[in-house]
Amino acid sequence: MGLPDASLTDYMAVIPGAMAIVLLGYIETLGAAEIAFSEDGVKNNHDQDLIALGAANLGAGFSSGYIAVGSLSKTSVAMGAGGMTQISHVVSGILAILTLLYLMPLFTNLPEATLAAIVIMAMIGLDQTAKLKKEMKLSYTEFTLALVCFIGVLAFGVLQGVGLGILLSLIVLIKKACHPGTAVLGRVPGERTYYRDIQRRPDAETIPGLIIFRFDARLIFFNCKFFESEVKHYIAKAREPVKTILIDAEAMNDIDITGANCLIKLIIELNNKNIVMYLTHVRDPLRDKMRRMGVEYVIGSDHIYETTRDGVDAFIASRR
Repeated sequence: MGLPDASLTDYMAVIPGAMAIVLLGYIETLGAAEIAFSEDGVKNNHDQDLIALGAANLGAGFSSGYIAVGSLSKTSVAMGAGGMTQISHVVSGILAILTLLYLMPLFTNLPEATLAAIVIMAMIGLDQTAKLKKEMKLSYTEFTLALVCFIGVLAFGVLQGVGLGILLSLIVLIKKACHPGTAVLGRVPGERTYYRDIQRRPDAETIPGLIIFRFDARLIFFNCKFFESEVKHYIAKAREPVKTILIDAEAMNDIDITGANCLIKLIIELNNKNIVMYLTHVRDPLRDKMRRMGVEYVIGSDHIYETTRDGVDAFIASRR
């Protein structure tokens, strides 16, 4: 028992393989847990699973044991046998020990294909084809990612296929983060404070010379240029000369230094073109950061409003 006598070079050599084992083991554990808990309608705690796996594998590592992870096939067998709690695994463990001690002669002449047949029959119950078809209707992007990961596993191997799926998921996530949703808002007829996307509500009313622009993300380093380009795009697209642009910051819950500098630069650039910027729905933590980063000083505290209606009223008053 204990740590082996090995150099740092030896440890570094096993890290890539160890990380691959951890990744695949955790993924299989999550898959087994999600399927089991979805059957019972119980919410699973992934953090607790990771803590349990870490503790179990620490013990296995120090005692020369085998890696402990969840198993899709064993989970399926347990579910098929009616197992609902951890007691079923305790019973399975006891039976495995008794088999090793006393029943091995009964299994000596069984072909290895028997085990494969048992695993295949168990995994048939985990067929997710119907779920995949549902995902295709709900989100074509997620369906494509799942399909690419599946094909990658078949073509290149489990680790390579999962790695490909993770890489593509990160690319999609970064793309969405860099290009979040934007919209020009208009007032819904008959409502004083109800503003919605004019693309979704064609009947929404806009005011000549005013653009109400909503940005559906934090304003940070990797999307601030997109924010700037979208603002300029809508200004250039306006039918009449724009005098004021009102930024609805309800979904903008954070800003970093790069985003703040980009916003300051845009405010100054628009001011030079006689276009005023207002901010609305700025939450207190965000406003505190804007104050520290100089945004509030440049835009002016009198150009930051509680609601969209307040900003619209200020624009109307300024045009009288």
